[in-house]
Amino acid sequence: LGEFQEGTGLDAGKDVEAVERLRVAVEKAKVSLSGEQSVGIDVPDFHGGKGLGLEMTREHAEEIWKPLFSRALWPIEQVLSISGYEKEDVNQIVLVGGTTRVPRIRSMIQDFFNGKEPNWQVDPDQAVAWGTAVQAGILTDAKGIKIAATEYWGTGAKKCDPLARPKAKPAA
Repeated sequence: LGEFQEGTGLDAGKDVEAVERLRVAVEKAKVSLSGEQSVGIDVPDFHGGKGLGLEMTREHAEEIWKPLFSRALWPIEQVLSISGYEKEDVNQIVLVGGTTRVPRIRSMIQDFFNGKEPNWQVDPDQAVAWGTAVQAGILTDAKGIKIAATEYWGTGAKKCDPLARPKAKPAA
């Protein structure tokens, strides 16, 4: 938005439709940057009759996302701490969610586990869908899943405190 305002003198920040079109274009660019080094972001008739077009490199995107990357390992550290396991005790790493396709996230996780290669055969989006289905079954007391949930909760596992999660710092 800043680049658009700088180039045109127009402030699109309060134009809800323009911001939504930009969000969709940036999300597509994020997905493309998982496999490409650079991508064009093009939003015709973005705001005030002007279009928005810019080039985004993976390097630039990673600089923007740096505050988020700093938080990426926290959930893993929390789970290991709560479970009493060390990272050397982990036999298999399965990445879950679309953001795990971002090369920097993948390399951070691999580095965290001392070079251990994650299991790339599990589709991150499908893993989320399966996890959601299992959780829905647990919450609705579905048969079959209830037993798995009872066994898990019967282990005395502690819950992760989401409020303790570190907050992202704004990019400088």
